[in-house]
Amino acid sequence: MYGFFQGKLPLLGFIEFRILALPATRRKSPGAATKETANSPTQPKQEKRITTEDTEQHRVPRKKLFSVFSVSSVVQFVGVYFSQHQVCNSLAELCRPLAAPAPSWQDGTMNTKHAPSPTMAIVLAAGKGTRMESELPKVLVPVSGRPMIRYVIDALATAGVNRIVAVVGYRADLVRAELASEPGIEFAEQLEQRGTGHAVMMCRKQLEDHQGPVLVVTGDSPMLQSSSVIKLLDLFKQQSAACLLGTVENENPTGYGRIVRDDAGNFQAIVEEKDATDAQRAIREINPSTYVFDSQELLAALDQLTDNNAQGEYYITDCPGLMLAAGKKVSAEAALQPCEALSINSMADLQRIEEELQQIAAQ
Repeated sequence: MYGFFQGKLPLLGFIEFRILALPATRRKSPGAATKETANSPTQPKQEKRITTEDTEQHRVPRKKLFSVFSVSSVVQFVGVYFSQHQVCNSLAELCRPLAAPAPSWQDGTMNTKHAPSPTMAIVLAAGKGTRMESELPKVLVPVSGRPMIRYVIDALATAGVNRIVAVVGYRADLVRAELASEPGIEFAEQLEQRGTGHAVMMCRKQLEDHQGPVLVVTGDSPMLQSSSVIKLLDLFKQQSAACLLGTVENENPTGYGRIVRDDAGNFQAIVEEKDATDAQRAIREINPSTYVFDSQELLAALDQLTDNNAQGEYYITDCPGLMLAAGKKVSAEAALQPCEALSINSMADLQRIEEELQQIAAQ
């Protein structure tokens, strides 16, 4: 805005200054000309002394002069000038607030929490956990004194995910009560547990209202790391993919779905262990069920899911393959840490994860 008026302000000031500096104007009295004519040439010229009364009578008040000439002239000048120039952009620049650089985990300006992102997370938390020797919902089973789902929620919040939809089912009231105080938590209910894909279907309303990335994780993965979530979201943004799978290399991949790639290293499929060939079972890159989807692409894939399998269930693991078949970009990145491959399906798994947490805390 300063650049717009630079060179013009002196002119405006000059106009106002000249108007204010105009001398007081006076008119001669009606008899002045007659008296001057009557004076003899030989007589010395007599000055007409102007009294204070005469001055005040004929002077135009300075305030009035300013109000009549200064304001009108300046306004007229500015109006003409502005009518011939485009000032909207300059005014917009003046009114636009100065934006400070957003804090970033990359430059170290965020010490604890990542800056909020337009990401929605879906946390699968409807399971019963029959092998956990507890009547609690599986995600509420304590791990080192805390319900395991708390670790997942903390990791998401620290990564800047400020909208979380928890899919609840078995004893949903307990899970709702546990998470009720968490900011940004919403709930979707899966009354009948018919697979992970079916659980995500219960979030259809939230997905329809959301434009952007959707992170899908399980509530029984307390080893989820906020740094991995941040990395996945950044990769998803860079790649503009319909789906990005977070994977990890595991020395003991038994029980996990394997990531199958083509000769060029591109993602090709997720093959469950029970369906894998001997060659595929030797693959160490596994799927720990951590996904980032485009919300609208996910909705389209959910519409194509079927339960034509031995269990009669809908699986979220089928969505990447459906997207790939539709010509969408699907990628798999080994962006997770080895500890994130640990999930809890038994009391032995629970003990192993508690030991891992103790080791992390000791570092």
